[in-house]
Amino acid sequence: MTGKASNLCGLARSATRGLSGAMAAALVSPANAFAADAGGLVQPKDIFVAAAGGLLGWLGKLLADNINGRMTARREFINQTTGQITTLAKDHYWALANHAGLLAGLLEEYLNVVDFHLLLEWESAGDLASRLNAIAKGYSDQTFRSLCRLLWLFDKFQFEQSNTYLLTSDIAGRSCRQLYNSFIMSLPTSEENPASRLNTLAILDVMIRPIGVSGREDPVAGFELTEAEFNELAADIDKGGRPPVHEDPRLAKLREARGVYREWLTGQLDQVCVAAQSLRAYSELLGLELATLYRSWFRRVPNSNLANVELLAYQTWLDALTEDSVIAISRARSGSELLQALGRGAQPQRAAANMLGDAARQTPAPAADSALQGASP
Repeated sequence: MTGKASNLCGLARSATRGLSGAMAAALVSPANAFAADAGGLVQPKDIFVAAAGGLLGWLGKLLADNINGRMTARREFINQTTGQITTLAKDHYWALANHAGLLAGLLEEYLNVVDFHLLLEWESAGDLASRLNAIAKGYSDQTFRSLCRLLWLFDKFQFEQSNTYLLTSDIAGRSCRQLYNSFIMSLPTSEENPASRLNTLAILDVMIRPIGVSGREDPVAGFELTEAEFNELAADIDKGGRPPVHEDPRLAKLREARGVYREWLTGQLDQVCVAAQSLRAYSELLGLELATLYRSWFRRVPNSNLANVELLAYQTWLDALTEDSVIAISRARSGSELLQALGRGAQPQRAAANMLGDAARQTPAPAADSALQGASP
């Protein structure tokens, strides 16, 4: 009897151990429950599979979070860049393109009038010179405010607010900067004789800081003045007359700048032509970029294809811009991309060209330049 009782106790202990092993295996993993029931022990390979599965799940979640974070950052960048482009176009691009085109058109008209008078027969050279001086005075009165306003727009966009060109291609922005340089270098801003130098800082001083104007209670900045008010401020004092006692001293410098501008129109027709062509090309190029900006700005262009993108841009310009504008862009592309400062000190033209030579060689024009040269008459 005692032996039977001992056997029963042993069977009970064995069953208890088997049941405990099965429960432990089930707690480790449901998949191991079958193995526990079959063998009573958890296999090492089952533990490895469970651990590998957990690790792969964690890595998958980490990868998914990383991809989601990148997509979120890209969306935020696109939204911010879109806002910047919209602001630049509204506050700067359209105004620059319109005013550059306006001044270019007036200068082109002036050159056409001069060409017409040069074709006529005159009784004496003095009569021709007198007539050309009168024409230059008339156009200087008509265009000086446009020049001052354009210089103020360039200064506000490029220097005061330190903006850059966010356009459909990098080469378009670089070409805009180089066309600006071509325009500034054509003005008499580097003359050694101060009396023949266009004082752009004096112009900006009037355009930016408030100044008293007859008919207005409070002083206003020059860029807010109407064309009639601005021309009244810059008008020459009658011969023998004196300025008012309480006149703003800045107006005397503004009148001097207007006189230099008039002499530039009269005696430097080749530079007037360069200025007109540079502004025309700038206006047309910026207008073309604005027309295509919103549908192509976010197009993904690999860096390895940058040269092809520039070539494609040049080919597009050949079809969309006038021939003179394409030639002006090609000529400006040989110059530096570093923006020329307004109101810089006297610097001879030849010395300035030598100083810019190294910078120009560092940014050679793409192969399409040779095709553009072939487009010249």
